Amino acid sequence: MCRESLAHRGDAPPLSLVTKDFPDFDLTKDVNPSWAASKLVEASTMRDMRSRIRTAVDALGMEDLNSAMASFEGIKKPRGHRKDPLDVFDHVSMEEDFHVSKIEVPFPTLGRSTGGIGPSELWQLGARFGEGKTQLATCFAARAAKCGYRAVYSSLEMPAKKISRLIALRLAGNDRSLVAALQGNDFKAQKKALDQIAAMTPGSVAVFDPKYGKVGSTSAITEMAGDFDLVIVDHVGLMTTSDGRRAIDDWRAQALISNVLREATLATGTPILCTAQVNREGERPGSSSPPKPGSLAGSDALGQDADVVVTGKRLSTRTMVMEAGKNRDGPELRWWIRFDPAKNRFEEIPKDAMTELAASDEGNKSDID
Repeated sequence: MCRESLAHRGDAPPLSLVTKDFPDFDLTKDVNPSWAASKLVEASTMRDMRSRIRTAVDALGMEDLNSAMASFEGIKKPRGHRKDPLDVFDHVSMEEDFHVSKIEVPFPTLGRSTGGIGPSELWQLGARFGEGKTQLATCFAARAAKCGYRAVYSSLEMPAKKISRLIALRLAGNDRSLVAALQGNDFKAQKKALDQIAAMTPGSVAVFDPKYGKVGSTSAITEMAGDFDLVIVDHVGLMTTSDGRRAIDDWRAQALISNVLREATLATGTPILCTAQVNREGERPGSSSPPKPGSLAGSDALGQDADVVVTGKRLSTRTMVMEAGKNRDGPELRWWIRFDPAKNRFEEIPKDAMTELAASDEGNKSDID
């Protein structure tokens, strides 16, 4: 009956017809039929697997490897239960624009243009090696925690302890006593300062590095996206696919990683911010302009899949120019920051202040436009 109805009507048969033809049919109310069907399929698949496992164990007992492996041929993962799609005429599609909660970013110019990091967004933060990507990424993590969000930082290049110290410094901000305590050698003073910072931080940041497992795989990042409000990956070029292929192995592996990250943000609603290397073409010696989104190393997919691509370039020892070369919901924009890790200062500054500060730095670049 169900198959005939689906073939001719395009949907399930009406309940009145089912109860008429099958009076003993037990109807359970308030249960989504799609969910119930998916659970039935899962139960059937598990029963099939148990049977196959018993067959495989028997074959292995007789040292028949081929028969044991053949026992698992043809197994397919059951299709999961899907939520109902969004109806174009559902009022929810209109209400979302007025209730979106975005995560604040460290730089006012970027914040005014984007409104912050929105749900389901994928951001890339790119620069050449040694230019300060990690320092900047910790600024984003700290700002999220200050605003009450639960962030997670997957550090694929530096130890978790070092990243934790950097984030603690960012949370200390301009409090000189806290910064001095954290940077000092007095362990008791460090603990006291860290406890004080924790007490005044409404959110949190969890930090992973590879000693905690394969925290750079697409499956691990997807799992983190289901548990936290913001996921930061440092950096995307060190990630692996779920089957173990490294991003550096092939541009297709990097493209796949980018695609999966994009899917993860949409599936979970959690935004992901990745740091990314910039290739040699993006270095542009003698220029004061930041790299363009197309210069992200590994694959064009990194820039294509991202909602926002922010790039930076050091202009002098303590200055950096930054640019949002791709901003899906707004125009391109450029701003300047003071980049001074020694003094824990990463604030946005006017262009003339940047020029004055750069002029006093060693290695000043005279061609800043």
